[in-house]
Amino acid sequence: MNPTVQGENLADPMGTVAGRVASEIGTALTAIEMAVDRLERKAEDPACTVQSRELSAIRTQSGRLARLARQLLELARPPSAAPARLELGEEVKRTLTLVRPELGRHGIELRFLPWGAEVEVQGDPIRLREALLALLINAERAVRSSLDGGEGEWIEVQVLPGDNGGGEVRIRDSGPGVAEGEEEWIFIPFVSRWGGEGMGLTISRLSAAGQGGTLGVERDAEGKSEFVFRLQPFFGEEES
Repeated sequence: MNPTVQGENLADPMGTVAGRVASEIGTALTAIEMAVDRLERKAEDPACTVQSRELSAIRTQSGRLARLARQLLELARPPSAAPARLELGEEVKRTLTLVRPELGRHGIELRFLPWGAEVEVQGDPIRLREALLALLINAERAVRSSLDGGEGEWIEVQVLPGDNGGGEVRIRDSGPGVAEGEEEWIFIPFVSRWGGEGMGLTISRLSAAGQGGTLGVERDAEGKSEFVFRLQPFFGEEES
């Protein structure tokens, strides 16, 4: 059993720090929301000099902090007690079902290239879904930021068996891609070029590592960047 103090997992320092930071952000946000409520009531007085524009800016940034706090809490969540056997193609397919309608509304084609047989891996289905969703959101923002725009925008997700067992998910898109030399830089928190809170790729990599896997950026035969999420083969025993 992992040692804990007041519910904190001391065997997971990253999760402990993330949980504490999220708690501090939540406390500050509560005070901000209360102050904004008071200011909004005062702003109803014609003699008040409080500007609705400033209040709107505060509300917007408060929402951004709230989303960041939720992401940090995801990092603080401990992994499953035991690794599970997952069929990678089915897990990926379920996740894509969640985002396909929204991508379609933005005119983005979601392509799924499954392997022709089962790809058995070891992992945590919840963390796998978190990582894949963050990668897909990043791809969507990259595609929508493309100067080309218009029709023909796409995200491609491919499932393959690993070279030494296990499996991998490769994600490419029609966006500008990751520039040469930025393959590791983009996983540092708060350096995202595509908007959002700048934690998505960090969460994806930590989710991969928490399952014994890896996440990185590689180049395809044409030199285009693609994200590669690898998971280990399942070595445990099925429960009876």
